[in-house]
Amino acid sequence: MLTPRTPLLCGLLAASIALLAGCTSTPGIALPDPKNIPKEKWSDALLILDAMHIDGQRDMPRALTNAGIPTGDPNNYVGDYEVGSHAPVLFAQTAAWVPANLAKSPQEAAALVLQVMAQARDEVYPGPRSSLTITTGQYAPMDSRAFTDPGAILMHRPIPFTSAATSAPAFIKARQAYGPIYVHYPQYGLDGSKNDVPYLVSVARMSKALPDWVYIYYPGEKLRHYSPPARVFNKGEAMYFVEK
Repeated sequence: MLTPRTPLLCGLLAASIALLAGCTSTPGIALPDPKNIPKEKWSDALLILDAMHIDGQRDMPRALTNAGIPTGDPNNYVGDYEVGSHAPVLFAQTAAWVPANLAKSPQEAAALVLQVMAQARDEVYPGPRSSLTITTGQYAPMDSRAFTDPGAILMHRPIPFTSAATSAPAFIKARQAYGPIYVHYPQYGLDGSKNDVPYLVSVARMSKALPDWVYIYYPGEKLRHYSPPARVFNKGEAMYFVEK
């Protein structure tokens, strides 16, 4: 199986997540650029991130994990991006590929993504939940193309998904699918906090409750050595960036 209402609030949130994703007090390991590695050796996690059109992560060579280094890069290496960058790879991302037989148009597909997100939240968070609106978009959160202008960002209105169904990625159980459809403001952190669920556990539980055509990328943390590494979740199962 291949498996961010004010400018101040937005700025603080972006800075906080960027810190989590890119701050380390120890030297990083030089990992090979995926462009120099045959795709058949890419991890399932990297293949999925590539299908999300998100660049910057790299696989850890299998030899390093065999040498006793924990699954994933201990310094949670993230490509060529520096701390403070707003590149999509530094943020949690949720993308869906809706099978074409489940929707008749891009609009129906995007609406279905919001429906399954709402159903999963009902299941995972029995207590209070964030009142912020979850939306979908054509581009990933933090992609420079995701919003038409600063006003759209403040109003939480990303460019809507409008693409026709195309051949589905190999990890989707359908010949054609609408996607990737990106989820903006999925509220894993706020919903989890209101229900006393740690962030990473919140992501995993939501993943398990969502259909198998929804994938969640978690960029990892770098606050300390051997912090949780980057991974991709599908149906609650984690896939790590370790080459095949």
